[in-house]
Amino acid sequence: MEHNFLTQLVREPTREGMLLDLLFANRQGLVGKEMVGGHLGHSDHAVIVFLILGEVRMGVSRTATLSFRRSNFGLFKSLVDSVLWEEVLKGKEVQEG
Repeated sequence: MEHNFLTQLVREPTREGMLLDLLFANRQGLVGKEMVGGHLGHSDHAVIVFLILGEVRMGVSRTATLSFRRSNFGLFKSLVDSVLWEEVLKGKEVQEG
């Protein structure tokens, strides 16, 4: 995992004295307060509890996006249906079409 820049964060056994359940992070400070605790339901695996650390960034995006909620899909469908596709694509290869 280290060759893929991942760090194993769980160090305590999670099932019958063995470390079977894994928690990886790709950078320091991303996950904190990892704890191995009780069991969930009838499972024999211990629950791993952890915090995801990080700041919430509310940046303003300058990327223009289209609002599909205001789209008129009925009009779009009628425009596409009005094209005589067999004539338009006649004699064209796949890439040309």
